[in-house]
Amino acid sequence: MRRHLCDACRALSDWKRKPRDQPRHREWRLRTVYGITVQDYDDMLVKQNGVCAICQKKCSTGQRLAVDHDHTTKRVRGLLCGRCNQVVGRMEDNPEFFQRAAEYLR
Repeated sequence: MRRHLCDACRALSDWKRKPRDQPRHREWRLRTVYGITVQDYDDMLVKQNGVCAICQKKCSTGQRLAVDHDHTTKRVRGLLCGRCNQVVGRMEDNPEFFQRAAEYLR
């Protein structure tokens, strides 16, 4: 199965391979990959009370929450912990998959 990488995800993948100065590259990554500023990120984090938009928990690894975005529209949806971000990605951003999963669990 071939992984789909939108331009934003491809840029992030390229960014992960390069040595970097953390604060400047964080600013570059947020601006280039997601079209937001560090202040936008911080505002989202405050709005979400510092927790994941889905599970409502802080990231268990202690890392920053990931910026979740729609791969089609490139619109930023919110901040997710690593686990929830992976689940959304594995479900291919498809709400119908989530609905079937919820029905299955019931």
